[in-house]
Amino acid sequence: MPLVGPVVAEARDADQSPRDGAARLLKDPKGYFADARNWAGKKAKADVQRELSEKKAQRTRLPLLSRLRLAAVH
Repeated sequence: MPLVGPVVAEARDADQSPRDGAARLLKDPKGYFADARNWAGKKAKADVQRELSEKKAQRTRLPLLSRLRLAAVH
């Protein structure tokens, strides 16, 4: 639902109905798609940041787990 996101968010923020969002799309398609691109870009950036932080957390956990396993064996 990438193209609907900005209209839904805008409708919630400005207390607009979905009909008002559709009317905006018809009146200002360039602005609507610019908002959709901005929304998609922000979502992609957030997804990448989340993935990187998960990988970083996993890298910091692995040495600790391997040390614990070695301590248990010896």
